[in-house]
Amino acid sequence: MPKPKIAILDGGLGTHLENIIGDEVSKGPLWSTQAVISHPLSVLKTHRNFINAGATIIETATYQASLPGLIKSGLQEYEARELMWKAVSLAKEAAADSDASIALSLGPFGATLRPTQEFEGFYPPPYGPKAYHPEGPNTQAFDSNEAEARAIGALAQFHLDRLLVFSQNSAVWDSIQYLAFETLLLPREVIAIRKAVGLLRTHLFKEHRSFDKSWWISFVVPSDATNPSVLPLVSSALCEGHDLPSAIGINCTSFGTLLPRTLELCRLVPRFRPLSQLGLVLYPNGGTYDTTNQRWLPDPVDADRQWGLALRDVLTGVLSETGAEGWRELIAGGCCRTGPSHISQFAELLREFQE
Repeated sequence: MPKPKIAILDGGLGTHLENIIGDEVSKGPLWSTQAVISHPLSVLKTHRNFINAGATIIETATYQASLPGLIKSGLQEYEARELMWKAVSLAKEAAADSDASIALSLGPFGATLRPTQEFEGFYPPPYGPKAYHPEGPNTQAFDSNEAEARAIGALAQFHLDRLLVFSQNSAVWDSIQYLAFETLLLPREVIAIRKAVGLLRTHLFKEHRSFDKSWWISFVVPSDATNPSVLPLVSSALCEGHDLPSAIGINCTSFGTLLPRTLELCRLVPRFRPLSQLGLVLYPNGGTYDTTNQRWLPDPVDADRQWGLALRDVLTGVLSETGAEGWRELIAGGCCRTGPSHISQFAELLREFQE
């Protein structure tokens, strides 16, 4: 069976920067964007290290960046815009002497909240029914379709506003090849993102510009999810009514969850679209997170190679499931707790895999 070409995504930019410059990255509200302010050379070096390790796509340090969030952290609006642009410029500079492409990292609305809500999805109005409260009760669900529709509209506006910051600077926008909407838990936010991309396309058309980016929507499936099926997310990503992503996939997820959910994805997508019309993107976590004590457990000596082997095995499972008439393209790399050594091991294993 012919094996498709697989693009290699970089690893966990934020967690790797944390290893280099300390916990100011993870303790603050801006995550990796904080390093763009305080340690831009470390961001540049990390991008280059991932490229040298074999990454053909690198993500920008913009996962949690938004104008409201940056202004709330103390920046003026013009400073916030320039910071978001600078994050892209650092990736562009790092990729200048290579063939690497740039993906604009765009986390969910929940990534801008404190505490972050990527993995629980408790959003305040108008984005959700109720803000998270440590003593509960907490909920993701609305009582009416009208309230759900209003939340989709609010989330679409959030994502559109963020996209407009980048698109208004032509030099920055032209540096970007992919839009990476990642770590999506809520079906309503998936629909909102598709709506936002359509609104952006219309906005650019009015400026006599075209929308020419590939873009993906990547889901997160928490290991303790009561209903881990990705059907609601796949349906929201591929149903009629809004712009279709170029690719879908799973990120920020453990290997124990990744393989069964990816195989489920392979079986579900043909209900909505032929696999040949879509790409698949996979970037799981490295390491093991202790949810009780809220810390990452120490890695074994050969953790990077074991991670690379595990990701290769997932891709083998995907190809066995889909056969020759499979996904249009495959993109694979790492998320949290994966550094250049993980990507290097995976790149080496991938060369052997494709021979």
